[in-house]
Amino acid sequence: MKKLFLFILLGSFAQLSAYAQTQTAYDALIASSNELNGTARFMAVGGAMGALGGDASTIFYNPAGIGIYRSSELTVSANVNWDNSTMSNSLSTSTSANTRTNIDLQNVAYVGTWVFEENKNLLNFNIGIAYNQSKKFARTGYYSGYQPHSYTQWVAAMTDDIPVGSLANTETSWNVNPAYNDASIPWTSVIGFDSYLTDLKYNDRDDKYTSLYDWSGRGHVNQYIRFEENGSANDFALSFAGNFNNLIYWGMTFECDYISYGKTTTLKESFADGSVYTLHNTYGMETVGFTYKIGLIAKPTSWLRIGAAFHTPTVYTLNDYSSSNCDFDVYDISGYRQRGFNETPSSVGKTHINGPLKAIGSLGFVLGKFGFIGVDYEYENSAALNGNNDDIKFLYSNDLIDRHTIRAGIEVKPIGDLSLRLGGGYSTPRTNSNMSRGYYYNDVRTDVDYYNEKDSYNITAGIGYRIGRHAIDLAYVYQVNTADYYPYAPSYTKYDGSMFQLDNFEPIGMRSVRNQLVLTYGIRF
Repeated sequence: MKKLFLFILLGSFAQLSAYAQTQTAYDALIASSNELNGTARFMAVGGAMGALGGDASTIFYNPAGIGIYRSSELTVSANVNWDNSTMSNSLSTSTSANTRTNIDLQNVAYVGTWVFEENKNLLNFNIGIAYNQSKKFARTGYYSGYQPHSYTQWVAAMTDDIPVGSLANTETSWNVNPAYNDASIPWTSVIGFDSYLTDLKYNDRDDKYTSLYDWSGRGHVNQYIRFEENGSANDFALSFAGNFNNLIYWGMTFECDYISYGKTTTLKESFADGSVYTLHNTYGMETVGFTYKIGLIAKPTSWLRIGAAFHTPTVYTLNDYSSSNCDFDVYDISGYRQRGFNETPSSVGKTHINGPLKAIGSLGFVLGKFGFIGVDYEYENSAALNGNNDDIKFLYSNDLIDRHTIRAGIEVKPIGDLSLRLGGGYSTPRTNSNMSRGYYYNDVRTDVDYYNEKDSYNITAGIGYRIGRHAIDLAYVYQVNTADYYPYAPSYTKYDGSMFQLDNFEPIGMRSVRNQLVLTYGIRF
């Protein structure tokens, strides 16, 4: 009975410690990210329809766009996408590419129209209901290379000044590790020490540590990295719009966002003395957010339209979880071979964040019955992204920068109801190139990798054909995102305030290419 009581007590402590989860600015970036998405027509012109409207996708960009409708419409869009990612730097022994293919429901939208008498100022009132997949997380990356540094050095720096008694594995027969119940120390240090990735320095105090890299003879470390992302961001919207005298179109959208994101990471290092370990990390989050969008379109002449939209910062509730384990077969600081397996308890966390506000300005040039040209500029206040409660303050979030996006597209109708489309877009990054992920002294998370965004762009094309009330549209999107990937930070501020810096650290370049085919069927009535 006493043993059972002790087991329950230790297990309860483990559950309590599980709520010490901490989120980062990088998690907030994931929650607030999106990409070109919508109907095939909208995507084929690069999404540059903020001033033109007449497409259900404008519900999510400039809701005044559905004020253009004079009849009701139902559209359904499906998406086939395949992703290819490469990772390399000057130290890599090989570059690798991985392709993943997915088929998704991209967009479903209904726009209902009520037309009033011609002598009324409000000529029509419209309601839109829509679902849209705003982002697909489906990326896998591989890297292999010899590095002049090691993750174990980083763990040793993080562990400095932690008493060894807080780290030692006191495992019981019930496989409960009380060391994980100490809320004042990072679990990275615990699993690193118990897996012999770090140890006490010889002839030193009991709180100064050295790394497996240092006692194994330093030199180059053979490093293997693999990560895989899964999930999607999904938007649900209710929109209202109207038309004043065919001169001013207005609209508003109430939107609920649901994001499901998961990531698994494997880091394996082999050393000069034959030591090898493999660290596996799992991280996931589910996020619900709410935002409000308003928009206007003015038509001063028959050929010119001017659009503007504003998106309030999305208020997110972010729930996440993480866990890790480590397989090791290493020689310890005394030269004895140590083999085993350690794992951390699963941890969960919750916080609230405010997403960035967005402002969109648009121009549309209508070419009579022969098509249109659209240009959009979007400003995203990413620098203001942060936690909005006293429990969480994102470290180094001042390195976030505002994003600027330009979109342009053209549609021409060479014959009858046939439409040909081209478009493209370019976005600046949301992180400074030297931004570093923040790590808390009592962090329960052991996934320490991150990436800094660079610029991104897309090139689009499409074709459409209308037969009476029916329309079929097809779009192709070529999208490129680039980033610098860091398996761990190149520096760390230790407990005593001193800075640990890894020598000759070079981030890993990452290039992700997504190809998409989008097919939309629409019917007006």
